[in-house]
Amino acid sequence: MSGGIATPATDRSLTVLAVLVDVASRAQLELVARELGDRLLLAGSVDEALAIATREPLDLALVDVALDDGAALALVHHIPALRPGARLVAVVHRDEVARGADALTLGADALHILPLAGDTVASTLGAARARVQEAHARTALTEELARAREHLALHDQLVHLARAPLTGDPEEAWTARLEQLGARASTLGLDLEPLTAPLQRARIPAEAGSGLLSHDETRLFSKGYLANIGAREVDRARRHGRRLAALMLRSPGARGHARAVLARVRSSDILAQLSSEELVLLLPETSAFGAHSCRARLSAELESETPLGVGVATFPHDGDTLSALLHAARLRSRADLSSVAIQRRLGPMALGELVDALVHQPLLGQARVPVTAPLDLPVSALGTIVEHVCADARRAGLATYLGSDHPGKGLAWLGRALLGPGALPAPPPSRGDARPERRARELPRSSVELRDVRHLPGCSDVLAIVVRAEPGVWIACGRLVRERFVGVHTRDPRVADLVSGLLEQGLRRSAEESSP
Repeated sequence: MSGGIATPATDRSLTVLAVLVDVASRAQLELVARELGDRLLLAGSVDEALAIATREPLDLALVDVALDDGAALALVHHIPALRPGARLVAVVHRDEVARGADALTLGADALHILPLAGDTVASTLGAARARVQEAHARTALTEELARAREHLALHDQLVHLARAPLTGDPEEAWTARLEQLGARASTLGLDLEPLTAPLQRARIPAEAGSGLLSHDETRLFSKGYLANIGAREVDRARRHGRRLAALMLRSPGARGHARAVLARVRSSDILAQLSSEELVLLLPETSAFGAHSCRARLSAELESETPLGVGVATFPHDGDTLSALLHAARLRSRADLSSVAIQRRLGPMALGELVDALVHQPLLGQARVPVTAPLDLPVSALGTIVEHVCADARRAGLATYLGSDHPGKGLAWLGRALLGPGALPAPPPSRGDARPERRARELPRSSVELRDVRHLPGCSDVLAIVVRAEPGVWIACGRLVRERFVGVHTRDPRVADLVSGLLEQGLRRSAEESSP
């Protein structure tokens, strides 16, 4: 009772197993399968069907589950086990419908009544064909996804390779590694030439064109290299929701700072020279807080007689392209050189002297330069301004409030808008916490810090506030004259660094310890 009808194979042809003895139904199957170009295999017993399913790749099986006194019902389980993904359709005569119900319970995809009509056969083959096409589409998408992931992995390795410093004589090893990545890409059918070519050029010393500017300043890269790798870092930050910051360092002898900068940053950071007066430091995985901390450290440690202007721009607050970030950082580096802190030489001053210098010698406004503007208003009005500043900072993300404390003046809660209504500042880590710094990283939050500076010379009536947030910084400092505040406010990062450093000399007090 077995046999097969071989038909010309096509891209859409199916292999169909029919386990039935109904003559009319078999004839209908043979006719429709031939018209559609499908391959039909016939079996008249359970053993015959299992033998065919073992050796043939099936797409569809039609099983008369009443065959062999109901023993064929077992094929509803065995055929899908042998050929996962094959569609199984149970067929029965009307007087055997109960067996058909059992087949559906065991997992049959459909149930048809014998004898099979032409339309029923055509729709059954069509459903099986749709399943095969969906399976092929899923396989193709899975393979495409795997290739895309492999491509990204190769790109990441190329980026890591590009950052490898030139120390000693690693060029042969570096080239060998690049060739290995290229060979791996070739086996996957990937073309990395558009990436490896500029990467190889980027390794050539400046005398030959682009890449590393010299072997003396290890990891000091060219403008061309920055354009390639910087665009990649911006794209990575955009795709994965990561942070990225750019620092522009401006000085007449900018290149002379390269070694000192590289000694103070991570190996993953990228330093490049844009011109004779400009260096760019690209900081992957760095927020505005980390970038400004780096800016303050470089400004304090690298400046000697010649000021070093440093501007910070962060993704995505200041732009979502490399050119936008560099433009913002360049403007801020120029403004940094015009800071009142440099113009008035505020660096060596104590807190009381600095406040008086700012109050009595306000800085005239210049284009794109943070202005130090006067404030003379009731303390209650100052509180309202500070609350608005804190609320804006909190909406932008993580923020910090550092201010002088004045018990009995009702100023302890000026920064409460950073923490939300009714919230208290985060308590410091307990002594029993073995890794408080890790906990702080895992649970970042805004903070309010107070310092009592009344014991410092000339600071009995000094009020100073520094609010930092992703978009920037805001400072107010001056003196309390009866019920008024007489001082200045500014968004100058250098002034913020000076005031913050001087406030740290005060005694630390939490907001809840201070009297309302």
